[in-house]
Amino acid sequence: MRKSTKFIRILSGVLAGVLLMGASACNDSGGAGKNNIEVWGAYSSLKIMQDQYNYEKGPAEIDISMAQGETESGQIIFTPSADVEQFDVTVSDLNGTNGNVFKKENIDVYVQKYIEVVEKTENQTNDFYPAGWYPDMLLPMETAKAFGENTVKAGKNQGITIDFTTPD
Repeated sequence: MRKSTKFIRILSGVLAGVLLMGASACNDSGGAGKNNIEVWGAYSSLKIMQDQYNYEKGPAEIDISMAQGETESGQIIFTPSADVEQFDVTVSDLNGTNGNVFKKENIDVYVQKYIEVVEKTENQTNDFYPAGWYPDMLLPMETAKAFGENTVKAGKNQGITIDFTTPD
């Protein structure tokens, strides 16, 4: 029988702080400006388009349940009011209220990368999926940083997928 583990919530304040640490913006005069960044959550299976905003925005937290030997994912979305030149997500051990520790080695962070769909498939009438920019690839955070793929344009949604794997 597999032992079930109730998982941890990552609260918006903590994640927002992590995202803001690496975010920088410029105003029209070229100097440092204020960047209001909205941080929110969505179901891990929902494709949040980069330039659509009519989603039900949940709390900026991940709440999952899993058993040993499983991997479960969650996603956090952020939308900046100004261009973000670079962002980073830092992972640490997660401590449960019962004294259990979920090691950071079992957490992987991915930057969602987007692909533009310019035309819908013929006879596709589902209005929920219009033409536009869809998340299509998960790029490991370290790879995104190494290749400068950790930027976001003002007003665009940016998804972060976080995988949690329980050891056997």
